[in-house]
Amino acid sequence: MAYTIRQYTTKSGKRYEVRYRKPDGSATGKRGFKRKMDADAWGDQHVNAAKRDGSFVDQSAGRTLVSDIYAEWMDSRRPILKPNTIRTDEATWKTHVEPEYAARQIGSITHRELQAFISGKAEKLAPSTVLKIVGVLKGVCDLAVKNRLIAKAPT
Repeated sequence: MAYTIRQYTTKSGKRYEVRYRKPDGSATGKRGFKRKMDADAWGDQHVNAAKRDGSFVDQSAGRTLVSDIYAEWMDSRRPILKPNTIRTDEATWKTHVEPEYAARQIGSITHRELQAFISGKAEKLAPSTVLKIVGVLKGVCDLAVKNRLIAKAPT
């Protein structure tokens, strides 16, 4: 078992907390379970299973800003892309994506929200421009998944 369960008391009565270590070795926990068996089930589902299949994602990692992920994504692409492609991606970011998503946490973005954003752009812009916007967003989200900042890309 890669987690422990401890009991604590609140004004409402006994509660249980699941304590576990993140992949970087730091300790964290999930609190508020009314029954020990619920805490155990959560620990088995979210900690053990995720660590077994390699999909464990620290929930606090989703607080990373989209602008930080974009910068890393562009830096990784610069050596392999032509200057014109880089300029196009940067212009797409500055004009369309940055105003809406730069200051957002990657973990707070949903598929429904992105779909509405893209649909709104599709009503006003050329299809090729919309595809470029989708490409930038997909690249950023895919890198966030690879870096284990989020479990699944919302794109």
